[in-house]
Amino acid sequence: MKADAGPTISRKSVWLPIILIIGVALSYAVYTGHIWEDYYITYRSSKNLATGSGLVYQPGERVHVFTSPLNVLIPAGICWLIGDRSDLLVIWIFRIISLGLLAGVWVILNRVLRRWRISRLPVLFLLLLLAFESKIVAFSMNGQEAALMIFFLTGLTAALEAKSRRWVYIGLIFAGLMYCRPDGFIYGGAYLLAFLIFPTGEESGAARKNLLRDVFRGGLLSLILYSPWLIWSTWYYGSPIPHTVVAKGDALGRSFNFWQILSTLIRFPLDILLHQIGIVFNPIYAGFGGWPRFVNPVSSYITLIGALYWIFPFGSRPARRCSLAFFLCLYYIDRVVPFPYPWYLPFAALFGIIVLALIAEDLIGPLRSRRFVRPWLQISSLVTMAIIAVGIASLFALTAYQMRIQQREIENGIRATVGTWLKVNARTPDDTVFLEPLGYIGFFSGLKMYDEPGLSSPEVVAARKKVGGQQVAPVIRELTPDWLVLRPTEVNQLYREDSSLLKEAYRLEEKFDARPRLRDYRWIPGIGYLYRDSVFHLYRRRNF
Repeated sequence: MKADAGPTISRKSVWLPIILIIGVALSYAVYTGHIWEDYYITYRSSKNLATGSGLVYQPGERVHVFTSPLNVLIPAGICWLIGDRSDLLVIWIFRIISLGLLAGVWVILNRVLRRWRISRLPVLFLLLLLAFESKIVAFSMNGQEAALMIFFLTGLTAALEAKSRRWVYIGLIFAGLMYCRPDGFIYGGAYLLAFLIFPTGEESGAARKNLLRDVFRGGLLSLILYSPWLIWSTWYYGSPIPHTVVAKGDALGRSFNFWQILSTLIRFPLDILLHQIGIVFNPIYAGFGGWPRFVNPVSSYITLIGALYWIFPFGSRPARRCSLAFFLCLYYIDRVVPFPYPWYLPFAALFGIIVLALIAEDLIGPLRSRRFVRPWLQISSLVTMAIIAVGIASLFALTAYQMRIQQREIENGIRATVGTWLKVNARTPDDTVFLEPLGYIGFFSGLKMYDEPGLSSPEVVAARKKVGGQQVAPVIRELTPDWLVLRPTEVNQLYREDSSLLKEAYRLEEKFDARPRLRDYRWIPGIGYLYRDSVFHLYRRRNF
């Protein structure tokens, strides 16, 4: 079938969706100004590289403090090209690059949807979900690598159906995924496995053999393309594994073997049915509270439909393929990684929104005649599509409002302010700081960070192993940092663990509190996330 076989999607109209996608994402960036906490962890290394101190967080210490090679190298390149004139200009140029990648996502999807012969309404539905899915937009505009990842993942959906040079495309795309994230091959592998199980058309034995051959050759090519980074990072840092992965795994990691993974994977469909697993379509850090109670059940219902549709034999092959990829990504995020961090979710959400559109096509598409489809089912499908689209757009608007306040009151008003205060009040540039939120405070202070769980500091990992257990107070006594930056809950925890530590070894030097300002707002969606970082107590070590 030719790539342009779909009669309902005009190539001339591709610019309107691109304008919508770019317009929504750009409006979000301008309105919120939000820069994610972890961006500043990575950007401190980027800036050090651009200014001649090496690809390190702390000059003189070769620690692999970032996860994504591209997410550190692109800002470093931008910073170097503009002569380190403006940190804000760096992220805006990075945002423009991400906008171009989001436009590329739609260009590729448009081609794939034409091949799949998807009709107008499901395409419009998919477009609205893609443009307004809050985590895809947020983590493409706030300094994370979401736009990079979903660009390569979307490219994979087209590459696997290519008629020539398929193995080259596979190799290039998987190398790109790995340069985006060390676990990028898992998300790409999820779709690749789904494609092998639900291939395009009636695959003969020879065609399937050719596909496996292309996958093997493409895998070798991706390894060749990614090997320079593996070799260099091993030479430079002593290991190709990011220290962030080591630190998180040591503090929060789950112990798995092959049989445990297999058993949990087999049980996972039942887990989705019995438990509300709505993380993919939930708001960012919804677990901290402040969202309406119906949000998680509705998100779980949508996730349930998308993640289990592959089980039903009446579904179209593209729909079952994307559903299985969505299911596997959801399993990885919910059951394998130590914690379902929200910046992991856009990659699964991409497959989720595609499968929802393909399910709609199965139910209402004029080119898919199904005996079981009745008018009432088609009408119900149209109503459901409208409700989901309005819900996703509403959640996007609320998230934008939340993140605008988050940036103003928490990121700028508290965390960046704490970092600047430490820089001014530190005795020397070599002062050490123990804290958990490493990004803003670490970047704006420029000091040596002893962060928990040790993303930038092998000393924390070593101290935790030496003292044993999960308590923080023994780690602090082992490291004797000059400063402590603590939330109220962390202060209470230290008093419970070691009541004399804060009384005898440290004194309270300053307190930053955004709660009075937050109370001036009539309502903030997801306010629990803002309250988490609304108060910090700064303690200085006595007699130093």
